[in-house]
Amino acid sequence: MKDLKYKDIQERLPELSKPLLDSIQTEFLEIRQVDRSCEKFQLTSSEIPELEDCKYVVFSRFMRKKDRHAETFVFLGEHGETLSHVSGRELELYGLLEGCDLELNDGFVCSWHVHSS
Repeated sequence: MKDLKYKDIQERLPELSKPLLDSIQTEFLEIRQVDRSCEKFQLTSSEIPELEDCKYVVFSRFMRKKDRHAETFVFLGEHGETLSHVSGRELELYGLLEGCDLELNDGFVCSWHVHSS
């Protein structure tokens, strides 16, 4: 792989599966941290207990908001271990995400945003 997005992802998330790692590094999928302090997380984790220990979520960068119900989000623990898969029918990510503490490679420009159309 060339033009990898994150410098430290393999060291920080050693339990991340290879397909997810490759998809994140090539920007096919996006990884963001879950804002554990927000009210939405508190409510969501009480309804879906598997999410209590999640730190990150992986999702498609290219899915339009109106189509997110057809997506499956992958929630990860602190070391990249998969904790749960949650359908977009069960949960919306809006209001639940914050930036990501992984270190971008030098010269990499992050153009992340969630499509609203």
